[in-house]
Amino acid sequence: MLVTQTAGVARSAFALPPASSLLGVPFFQQTIPLELDLAGAIVAVRASNALSLVIGTS
Repeated sequence: MLVTQTAGVARSAFALPPASSLLGVPFFQQTIPLELDLAGAIVAVRASNALSLVIGTS
């Protein structure tokens, strides 16, 4: 997924269907942003902390 940033913030969404078979299933997300210069060359690579969640009810 390619996500561009606006004002220093990048947002992404992950849609989950309302299926009871997904209850208790863990999922993970991590971002690895690339910083590009005006010529399109990569000048920096960083990584976020990983996010780990379990689908369920409260």
